[in-house]
Amino acid sequence: MKDSTVYTKTPAGQQEILDRKLRLHPRLRTLLVLIDGRRNAGELIQTLSGVGVTGASLEELLQYGLIEARAPGRTPPEPTPDNGAETELANGAGQSDDELYSYFTPPA
Repeated sequence: MKDSTVYTKTPAGQQEILDRKLRLHPRLRTLLVLIDGRRNAGELIQTLSGVGVTGASLEELLQYGLIEARAPGRTPPEPTPDNGAETELANGAGQSDDELYSYFTPPA
């Protein structure tokens, strides 16, 4: 895994966001929610390092088949009314990345 690799959710990953069947550890679920096909692995790990997310966390989601590396040059789809619920979940139900980071980072 390279820090520059950009990941997207697979259909199984999108379904896991809705169903929670795998009962992922909260740090893995948070990582899965934030994977949007735009941020690279390094950015995701840096954003969530305070809650223990590492490269191994991405590898675990890959092993579950919940994410995949985005093909170079392929851009993620723009939000549409059809996938609005997924977009809301991917954005932390209306919370910014900074709000999510603050929520999951213990106070100093």
